[in-house]
Amino acid sequence: CYLICGDVISLDDFMGVLAEACGRKHPRIVIRKKFVNDIIPFCEKVFELAKMPPMINEYSIRKLSDNFNFSNAKARKELGFEPRPLVESLKDSAEWLLNQK
Repeated sequence: CYLICGDVISLDDFMGVLAEACGRKHPRIVIRKKFVNDIIPFCEKVFELAKMPPMINEYSIRKLSDNFNFSNAKARKELGFEPRPLVESLKDSAEWLLNQK
């Protein structure tokens, strides 16, 4: 088995790279996890009343907060795997999504 992943990056750094890939400024507002956890029940109820899938829930916040420090060393060594730069992948993804409209 191989983990085909890129570099380890914090969520804050990821948001900066994503902003760059989309030609935007890095978000300045930081919302603390405790605040988000406090409003999740309200958000879930609003989406339930709107008959829409929730954009945020306890599971999504927990997953964003988990430690995802995986290594691709085995794939690099045995397969010669070289991941693309994150900003390049995000630019391609953003361009693809924009073209789907």
